[in-house]
Amino acid sequence: MSVLLASSLVVDFGPGEDLSLAGKDLGPGCLSRHLTGMECPFCGISHSLVALADGNITASFAYHPLGPVIALLYLAFITAVVATFRRRTDPVIESRTFSVLCGSLVFASLVFWGARTVLG
Repeated sequence: MSVLLASSLVVDFGPGEDLSLAGKDLGPGCLSRHLTGMECPFCGISHSLVALADGNITASFAYHPLGPVIALLYLAFITAVVATFRRRTDPVIESRTFSVLCGSLVFASLVFWGARTVLG
């Protein structure tokens, strides 16, 4: 996730909405979509994060409504990790809140994917 968020700051949209880095095509994008022809529950999140890094919040939500949410939760997670490290308390990933948030995010992605698949 760190790599995805960091790369969204330097990756840009190439021709045909493909992602590119310094003008070079980064390949097929979503491997699942490339192999099966179907979108996966997380299709659009990379584009969403790139649009968010470019400051285009509307496009970010359009690519995947959970993209900006994931970015905010990840920043909160990093903040919590730093805080627990400084306080020398139990790791964040061992907390019930972390487990519930991760499960909720996966569930929301599946619901969004199902709705997008059924409704077109």
